[in-house]
Amino acid sequence: MKIAKDKLKHMGACFVSTTFGSLALTILIAKASLLPGLSHRLIIIVSLAVAIALSVGLSFGKELGDYFNPNSSGYAGDLLADLIGIIFGIMASVFIYGLTF
Repeated sequence: MKIAKDKLKHMGACFVSTTFGSLALTILIAKASLLPGLSHRLIIIVSLAVAIALSVGLSFGKELGDYFNPNSSGYAGDLLADLIGIIFGIMASVFIYGLTF
């Protein structure tokens, strides 16, 4: 089965936004003490949740724009590719953090 380049771009963009968004937020929250009193594990969970919400928002925003563009198509496949990228991003983040859920 061949995967279209467009779907790989969707997966990659969501993977990067989830993984690096989560890491950046963790560093920002921990170093800037934006949420004082939270444990390190809870900071990681909050960062990951915000990064997931950001990735989902970017995904749906892009597909909503495509939906109203008469020259565009393929919404369901793109959303599935985005979801796969987000899931891989979550797995990579958890691996990087060394958490075991």
